Amino acid sequence: MERMLPFNVSKLDKIVDFREADILNNKTDGYCIRTVELAFWILYSLVGITIFIGNSFTCLVFVTSKRLRNNFMNIFLVSLACWDVLMAIFVVPFYAVYCSRASCEYSLTQYCWLFRIAKDWVLLATTLNIGAIAYDRYLAVVQPLRYGAKMTKRRVTIILAGVWTLPAVLAGIRNTWHHTKKNEELLYANCTTLFLWWSS
Repeated sequence: MERMLPFNVSKLDKIVDFREADILNNKTDGYCIRTVELAFWILYSLVGITIFIGNSFTCLVFVTSKRLRNNFMNIFLVSLACWDVLMAIFVVPFYAVYCSRASCEYSLTQYCWLFRIAKDWVLLATTLNIGAIAYDRYLAVVQPLRYGAKMTKRRVTIILAGVWTLPAVLAGIRNTWHHTKKNEELLYANCTTLFLWWSS
């Protein structure tokens, strides 16, 4: 039996067509308010500076303390801190300001595809780092007697290599396929249409 839609498909198609035309013609809504943009820029800068200082201090303590370097969990923690530093450098000041809100046009807006790769790489790596820490703590708590045999330097190296390289591959694939804002918004419109159809 054919599914009946609770909305007029032709109207939705027209909306999507108009949206697609706007995207292809690079039209904006024209609601850029420089004062608001400046306020957000200052806020993002403060957040980025705080993240950078806090995590840089964590890395400094790890490097200067030999006792901390002998603990595998601390290695995962400093790896997470390094990714947070990268987030403070690339994601917060660049992607958040020039790409996420997209209410004003900047000269750096044309490089959003590059900032998007950095954002995806950092966020995926942060998630995998948290997963690695959770795995390490799981072995330490649930299997404390076998922790030393399972969590070796070789295994830690393999986990860290995966944490640092896998996000780069995934972010590269994702942003190679949809590296422009136009394609992403068209995909969003298509996914929204599909979701509305299946939820009817």
